[in-house]
Amino acid sequence: GKTGTAEFDLSEGGQRRRINRAWFIGFAPYEKPRYAVAVMLEEADGGGYTAAPVAQRIFAGLFGREPVEVAGGGGD
Repeated sequence: GKTGTAEFDLSEGGQRRRINRAWFIGFAPYEKPRYAVAVMLEEADGGGYTAAPVAQRIFAGLFGREPVEVAGGGGD
């Protein structure tokens, strides 16, 4: 899959602040894809730390497996 993080300015009530959108998109199984999953999280840290674990849990559910704990993360 591919992770990403996009920063953008958000205006609310005359106030402007910068927030992140964290992304992950992937497909499975590798050899003969049957599923594609895209995850986008508002006001989140990097996609590898936040969005990818959500996608991993979705894929685990699709394949009837328990999610695997992965140390680290990142990769944006």
